[in-house]
Amino acid sequence: MLPATVWLTYAFVFGAIIGSFLNVVAYRLPRKRSIVFPPSGCPACSSPIQWFDNIPILSFLLLRGRCRRCQAVIPLHYPLVELGCALLSVAVARQANGIGDYFYYFLFVAILITVTLTDLQFKIIPNKISYPGVVLGVGASVMTSDHSLISALLGVLIGGGLFMLVAELFYRLRGIEGLMYGDVKLMAVIGAFLGARPLIWVILCGSASGLIIGWPLVSFRYEGKTAIPFGPFLVLGALIALFFEDTLCRLAFGAECRAIFHR
Repeated sequence: MLPATVWLTYAFVFGAIIGSFLNVVAYRLPRKRSIVFPPSGCPACSSPIQWFDNIPILSFLLLRGRCRRCQAVIPLHYPLVELGCALLSVAVARQANGIGDYFYYFLFVAILITVTLTDLQFKIIPNKISYPGVVLGVGASVMTSDHSLISALLGVLIGGGLFMLVAELFYRLRGIEGLMYGDVKLMAVIGAFLGARPLIWVILCGSASGLIIGWPLVSFRYEGKTAIPFGPFLVLGALIALFFEDTLCRLAFGAECRAIFHR
């Protein structure tokens, strides 16, 4: 067993590397480009990025946020995604009960980050993320100590099924799409990884954050003309449920529930 400091350092570095890869996936997948070929290059001058300029977080700082060749500004969200993914990797590593739990829930976190990036930039949740996400969530549930195949299947049915019902009812009553079907498939992914029980917190926290953050944006900045993607708010709800389920249960019911991570 590795010392805690070494293990968390590994988790941070691994998370930053995966975060760099997720930036590539989120940029190329909606554009229907290969995530493998060609190697990463500067979007402004198309020059290939050398390995020493592609070190997560560190290269951005050393280059002062600019391409080495053409001096084009590197978008700030690239190192922020790498840092965020690294910190979430550490958070998962701290609470995971073994290596199986870590890789299972970090895979879930990586999917959530990618979904957030594509939904914010393109207002889509690609099927190439959601469908494999459901399969991986169900199929790899045997890797975890506090999740089962039955729980994963119930999560898919309840999460995806409930949102499908809401989407259909809204469309039939209003004649417009209130929930996009990408959100339905995202809830199926979340249900696959978390199971059925935490979905109530996902929905409550996602809806509350959407109301608190999204309503002022629509009302004042966009004047009600532009839809705000709901996927990132569901992602936020899923992360809150993943890390704080016991806390939420104690606040709401005065008792602990069987948390996703062992405490």
